[in-house]
Amino acid sequence: MTGFLRSLRAELFGLLHRRSTLVALILVFVASFLGLAVGWLEHNVLRPSEEGYNAHLNFWPRFGQAAHAGFWLVEILTLVMVGGLLAREIQHGAARDPVTRRISRSAFVASRAVAAMLFPLLLTGWNLAISWGGSALLFEKGHIVTDPVVVFEDPEAEKGFQVWLQENQFRADDIAAWRDLVQSGEEEADAARQLGLEPFSMPPEYDSYIPNLVFYQDEVAGDLNRAILAALPSLLTLSLFAFCVSVLVPSVVVAAGAALGIVLVLGRFMAPEMGEHATWLFADWLPALGHESQLAKARQIAEGYSDVAATEEAWISRGYWATLFEAVALSVLAWGVFRRRAL
Repeated sequence: MTGFLRSLRAELFGLLHRRSTLVALILVFVASFLGLAVGWLEHNVLRPSEEGYNAHLNFWPRFGQAAHAGFWLVEILTLVMVGGLLAREIQHGAARDPVTRRISRSAFVASRAVAAMLFPLLLTGWNLAISWGGSALLFEKGHIVTDPVVVFEDPEAEKGFQVWLQENQFRADDIAAWRDLVQSGEEEADAARQLGLEPFSMPPEYDSYIPNLVFYQDEVAGDLNRAILAALPSLLTLSLFAFCVSVLVPSVVVAAGAALGIVLVLGRFMAPEMGEHATWLFADWLPALGHESQLAKARQIAEGYSDVAATEEAWISRGYWATLFEAVALSVLAWGVFRRRAL
C-alpha cells in the first residue's frame, strides 16, 4: 500500500471518529430543524392562511428554506474546523507522526486535502437528508399556485368546487396545472394523464375558482436540484481554502478566524460592490454565504416569486471555471508551503 493510501485511510478514520465531526452533524441538524420550524410557525401560527391557497405551505419552499439554513452551518463549520485542524496538530506535534512512518509530505498533503473536501460533502448530505425528511413529514408536494381572481364571488359555487375536489380526490394545484396545459393546446384527457390523473370533465361553473398556476412542481424541483449541484464546486473549493489557510497560519485561532473572516468579507460585503467581477470568486457562489447563491434564488422561485432574475448562463459557466482554477491553485499553494514548513 502506497504512502498516500495509508495516509488517506488514517484521515478517513479520523474524519468519521473525531468528536468534532459528531458535534458538526448535531449543529447542522439543529440549523436545518430550526429553518424548518421557523417556516412552519411563520405560516401556520404567526401568519396562518384562513382562506385560499398558501404557496408557502408547500414542500418545495420549506425544503429550500431548511436546506439554506443548514448550509450556513455547513460553510461556517468547514471554515472553522478544517481551517484550524492542521495548525493544532502541528502545535501538538501530531503532524510529525505520518512523516516518521515513511509517508511523504506530498502524500500527507494530498490525503489531507481529500479529507478536507469530504468534510463539507458529509455535512451537505446530512443537511439535505434532514431538510428533505422534515419537509416531507410536515408539508405536501405540489405545484406552486396563487388564489384565483374572482370578479363576482359566489360562496355556493366556491363551496361546490371544494366538494367536487374532495369527491374526486383531486388537489386544487393539480387542477390548476391541468387547466394551464389545456390552455397551452393539450387535449383535456392528455393533460390529465400527464399529471397522473384519470381523465375527467370539469364543470364550467367552477372554472373561475381554479387557482392560478405560478410554477409546475417539476420546474421548482429542477431549480432546487440544479442549485444544490451548482453549490458543490464552491463548497469543495471552500474546504481547500480553509485547508490552505491552516497550512499558512501557525495559530489555531488565527487560522480558523482568518478563513471565516476572509470568506465573509468576500462573499457578503465585497461581492455586491464588485458586480459581475465577483463571479470570478468562489465565495460568491456559496449556497449560504455567497451573494450569487443559486439556492437562495431557487428558494425564492419555490416561494412563488415570478420576478426573480435568473443568473446568466455565461456567468454560471465563468463561475464554474473560476472555482476550478482556484481549487487547483489553492491545492498547489498548500502543497508548496507544507513541503518546506517546519513540523
